[in-house]
Amino acid sequence: MKKKFSNLDSVMEADTISKNGASSKSHTSRGFFLKMTQKHSIAFTVLVICLILSACSSSSPEKDGVKVAQMMCDCFDAQVVNEKNAYEAYIKNFGSYSFVTRIEAREKLSEVLQKAREDSQECFNKAGAYGTELESKYLTNEENIEKFRYAFNAHRNAFSPKEVVRESDYSDRINSLVQTIIPPTPDLEQLTKDLQSSNRHIYIYIKDTQKRINLATQLFYGFNGWKEIKILNTTENGDECLLLVYLNFVGGGPQYSSFDGNVNITYSLGTSDNWSMRRIETEK
Repeated sequence: MKKKFSNLDSVMEADTISKNGASSKSHTSRGFFLKMTQKHSIAFTVLVICLILSACSSSSPEKDGVKVAQMMCDCFDAQVVNEKNAYEAYIKNFGSYSFVTRIEAREKLSEVLQKAREDSQECFNKAGAYGTELESKYLTNEENIEKFRYAFNAHRNAFSPKEVVRESDYSDRINSLVQTIIPPTPDLEQLTKDLQSSNRHIYIYIKDTQKRINLATQLFYGFNGWKEIKILNTTENGDECLLLVYLNFVGGGPQYSSFDGNVNITYSLGTSDNWSMRRIETEK
């Protein structure tokens, strides 16, 4: 029995030593962790202070002025790219627009370019707002605000764009595409409008005679004397169009105070965006 207790005592003693050793190790690890945490905390604090000092030291009226000016320059370069892409996309997709008139094609180009410029304007607005924010830091110091503005203007004036886009770079290709569109021949509405707006320069030539009627004189620049205008026939030949028209009007001039008969009205297209009245002459 004594032997057994002796063994048990030995076991308990060994167990006590083991626990004491574990406790000692635990205290040692905890101390090490606290020391490491303190070191990291100090290092982090030093890093933050360094970053703050660096940020403060890197900010100056001159640097801020240059920064804002460069933002403006970057916006200009972006605008050039936007407009260039707009031109290229318009040319590439020209066939898919299915234009009926040349005027529609011109209006679509203006719309595409306007959208590109509006997108670019957002960049300039943001740069301007940021510039106002930076400038406000120096408004209370006359010397600093002058430095800021001088640096801004100097950098902006020295700016040289990476590339430029000119309408002339694309005009030939665009005009060639636009001129493939043959608009509808003049209808009665357009004819009536043309007679009214062009009558100062349009004459009715009396065929086989030396006589002609000046519509401006006969109609007193208006349509008070018109009785009837009717398109009898339309013949299209390439970029020319011939309208056979019945005209009946009463004018106020001393000669040819009235006209009642058929006339041939010639329209031409050419490189214009719409049909233009060129000549009116009687059938006989």
